[in-house]
Amino acid sequence: MHTNREVTPEVVLPIGVSRVADACDRAGIPVAVADLAFVRDPTKTLLKAIGRHKPALIGLSVRNIDNADFRVPVYYLPAVAALVAAAREVTDVPIVAGGSGPSIAPLAVREALGVDTVVAGPGESAMLQLWGMASTGADLPPLIRGEEGTVHPIPHFEKWIDVGPYRRRSAPLNVQSRRGCPFGCIYCNYADIDGTARYGLNELSAVVHAIATATDRLGFRDVEFVDSTFNAPPQYTQQLCEALARADLGLSFQASGINPRFANRATLEAMKTAGFNAVMCSPDTASQELADRWGKGFQVDELATLAQDASTLNFPAMWSFMFGGPGETGETVAETLGFIRKNIDPDHPVMLTARMRIYPGTSLATTAAAEGYPLPQLDPNADGQFYMSSKVDPYWLDERLLALQQECPNVMFMDGSQSKALPWIHRARALLGQRGPAWTTYARTRRRLKRFGLDR
Repeated sequence: MHTNREVTPEVVLPIGVSRVADACDRAGIPVAVADLAFVRDPTKTLLKAIGRHKPALIGLSVRNIDNADFRVPVYYLPAVAALVAAAREVTDVPIVAGGSGPSIAPLAVREALGVDTVVAGPGESAMLQLWGMASTGADLPPLIRGEEGTVHPIPHFEKWIDVGPYRRRSAPLNVQSRRGCPFGCIYCNYADIDGTARYGLNELSAVVHAIATATDRLGFRDVEFVDSTFNAPPQYTQQLCEALARADLGLSFQASGINPRFANRATLEAMKTAGFNAVMCSPDTASQELADRWGKGFQVDELATLAQDASTLNFPAMWSFMFGGPGETGETVAETLGFIRKNIDPDHPVMLTARMRIYPGTSLATTAAAEGYPLPQLDPNADGQFYMSSKVDPYWLDERLLALQQECPNVMFMDGSQSKALPWIHRARALLGQRGPAWTTYARTRRRLKRFGLDR
């Protein structure tokens, strides 16, 4: 069951649950997927699916625990827990939860949802093991960790869900060319989600073939690479771009997780030649002191070069900066704000976040605990769930960030990406045949609104 109903900043195809369904199907296990993304009544849809298929095991894919936004925190698990409770009323079969959300804090999520088992990490092999246990009547363990295994670049989405509503909302086709993340950012748990801190690289020919066949089959023309870091290792990325260029598929590509350390001009040029029209980079800070302390793995001069090259090459980039983490001071805040003003192209959107969400198992959680913060909770509304450096006055910081947002049309806060107008914008873009992510027009749109006094 696909439980993610978030439609901002964009809808996302359920790659995880579709990949698990593919694995079960290949193993000869009967499987069906209930997609709750756009239905009016998710509980009714779930109960109808249970009545129709009479499953021997129910799996729930949970994408996020919360939205990690201090300004407007949203907690997603209560809605999923309500679905579990409804299912318990009509069936006594085991219920399993997995996905990126549960992988962050598996046992806490198990308790919050009331499920029998939580899968941490990749779910393909884990669900096969759980099916084997359930089919023999054995008790399921409270926690099972998925094995690394080979990641399939694109699952057979169309076998499990109706892709039409996603395409009509301008969703790109998700592809994963590698699994794992070796970087150690203090707040992040990608390695837990992917199940490994090492890269598992797909064969280039398999990636290109998967993209060519899936886009031809499903009608998508925009493709997004959802690798944790797209441009690392750099040799693999260069070869992938060259392979895509040779294939000449006529598609538009975008990628997140660009690390400044490996984003030299040659890499960006190779990406443009391959058909990439947008990248997303989350340096979080432009202070070298903080980049080192936060485990970002790049030099600030590399970040400056990336920003300059993206502007020179007219390569749309979305930037994300986070303030208030360990070691942040007034001086480091000024460094980052000065960098944004000086180096980021005024047409390239910049997302600002104040305060770091503290997740269990991260080095940030260890730092926070040593400073007297309460234990990390799943509910972001609980006290002390966002870290704020004691060396910065939070009110002073908020005023500085708001001033930058009012000064620069390309600057936004995270809650700006949660606008209720975005789903309608995505639909309009799809009808007009516009390519690429909607954020590429953000700065120009704000400047027009300001001109008419409609943006304050």
